[in-house]
Parts: sequence; structure tokens; C-alpha cells
Amino acid sequence: MKVLLIDSRIDGHHLTYMKSIMEVLQEAKFETVVCIPVTIETLSKCRLYIYNRENYFKWIYYIKKLIEKEKPDIVHFLYGDDLYPFFGAGLRMLKKYSKIIITLHQIRRSFLHDLSIKMIAKNADKVIVHTEVLKRDLNKINISNIEKIEYPHFSKVKTIDKKKALFFLGIKKCDAPVLVALGGTRYDKGLDILLKALVKVPYPFHLIIAGVENDFSKEFISKNIKTYKNKVTYILKFLSDAEFAYCLSASDIVCLPYRKSFDGASGPLGEGVALGKMVIGTDHGSLGDLIKTNHLGFTFKSENVDDLAITINKAIKMKWYRDSKYLCYQQCISEKIFQENYIKQYYKLSKKERG
Repeated sequence: MKVLLIDSRIDGHHLTYMKSIMEVLQEAKFETVVCIPVTIETLSKCRLYIYNRENYFKWIYYIKKLIEKEKPDIVHFLYGDDLYPFFGAGLRMLKKYSKIIITLHQIRRSFLHDLSIKMIAKNADKVIVHTEVLKRDLNKINISNIEKIEYPHFSKVKTIDKKKALFFLGIKKCDAPVLVALGGTRYDKGLDILLKALVKVPYPFHLIIAGVENDFSKEFISKNIKTYKNKVTYILKFLSDAEFAYCLSASDIVCLPYRKSFDGASGPLGEGVALGKMVIGTDHGSLGDLIKTNHLGFTFKSENVDDLAITINKAIKMKWYRDSKYLCYQQCISEKIFQENYIKQYYKLSKKERG
């Protein structure tokens, strides 16, 4: 069997996500073809095509020609969110040649968004989402070709001693609870909400901000932490695997102050849970459901600075522990289970049984 993997981005977890799927495809002896926007030297065990998607329709046409050339059994769009603005135009044409899988990571709701999702799903053989809430939401608008595959933790690094991790990050003599905000400083991830809430936290704490500088700049952060600047460490760049592991290991609490516009799985949530961290996140959508259902920590009212401050104060003061539901979810988000579930979907679509 031959599978064509397509992604229009490689930042953040995109490359890690793709590599994980490639790994299990190779284990299953599938032939793998990859189409991404830039050359990646580490993707040497597949046929690699480079096409930067500056124009959607030219990109779709390029994929059509690529499918005609490679004749894959399955075409998998790993980041279907980029299809939303164009209502999945051109997918019907591609479906004539191969089975189509589309993974949707976030879903925004409105009349036009719902219409776009319906059209995308209609022209796909299978749509993958990463949370039960998203699956239910799509079922409610009469989309039935949906499967949920739990978003995994990809980190293969074991927990690092907290004192060692703090030393690596240059944080000295810190006995207070350590909060971490991981990932790019995008608007929808609500870093500004967290910074404003911490003004209202009288208890000792230390905050680590680590990730690529996006919507909220270093200057913005500096301006908003004036009253507690000595309690903040920030690393505003793309993190290496080692830096990511040190940031998580140094922390006690993973903060996810996402806005309502964000509804999907969270990479930092999974990575934090894998290392046994408490999670504080918004109460809406998939994120709120995951935290509350699996007892991962505490939720607060979405986009509410005062309620986030109250929640952080409560989390810092009380003795919290991981219960059986937390530990069960910790097992569910293993990368191996994620890989096995994708392989099952590929076999189902191809109607081929394991040898």
C-alpha cells in the first residue's frame, strides 16, 4: 500500500506529528510519499516533494498531478484546518484517484464554518478529530464519517529532576510553584489573559514562558509583568526537544488560558500529563471537557481574568494529586496507541487485511 502525507506547514508539532505517522507506516511496510513546503533532511526514508502553498488552487492542482504520478492508495491531509477558507475546493477531484483522509485539529463554529466543514467531510472518505467533543459537534451537524484518535504526547524524553531543570533554565533558589506557558505566543492561546491574572496572585510563584514569539511580543510581555518581573523566565524562540523537556520538567502546573476561538486538542496538555503535571485550562469546548472528565487539574471561565486568578490561587494553596482517572488518561495518550489507531484507519480505507 502507498500513502501520500500532505502538510502545508512544518512549524510547532506539525513535523513531529508527521514523523510519528511515517514511523508506523514504515513499520507496516507501507510505501510513504510526503509533500511539504520545505526540505527536511531527516525525512530521508520516503519520497519527498516540496511545494510551498502560496496559492491554494495551484497547490491543489499540484497535488492532483502528484497523485496521478505516484498513484497512492490513500492521501492524508494532516492539517485539514487550512482547507476551511476554501471550503475544501478540489477535494472531489482528488477523490476520484485515491481514498482521502483529512485530520481536523481545531473547529470554529459559525454558519460558514459549518458549511465548509460539511463540504470538506462530504469530499473525504474519513475525517479524523482528536477529541470526543469535536466528534460530537460534527455528528450534530450530520457529519458521520468521523473517527476520534486521541492526540498523543510525542516526547520521548523522561522526566528530568526539577532542580536540574531549573538550573538549566537559569532559575536559581526557586521554592515556589512553577507555572509554564508553552508554545507560540498566539492570540488564541491567551497568554495576555494569564499575564493579567498573575497580577492578582499574592502567593509565591514562578512563570516560564517558552515558545516562538507570535502575536504577543517580548515588549508586550515585559510591559505586562512589571509588578512581578522577577518571577518570570521567558525563552521566546523555537524550542529544541531538550529545551522543551527542561521547561516541562521544571514546572508544576501547565497553563492553557486559551480563548473561546480555540477548540481542539492541545499539545502542551498531553506533554504535561505525560510527565504528571497539573493542568489549568479554560472550561470551554474540548479543552474543558478533557480536563474535567479526566481530572487533569482545574478549569476557569473562558477569557475571564479574575476567575483565572482565583483558580491559580486555589491550585497553589491546595494539595493536589493524580487520581485513577488522571492515570488512565495518561495511558490513553501514548504515541503507540495513536500510531496503531491511524494504521487501523488506513487498513479500513484500503480494504486490505494485515498479512
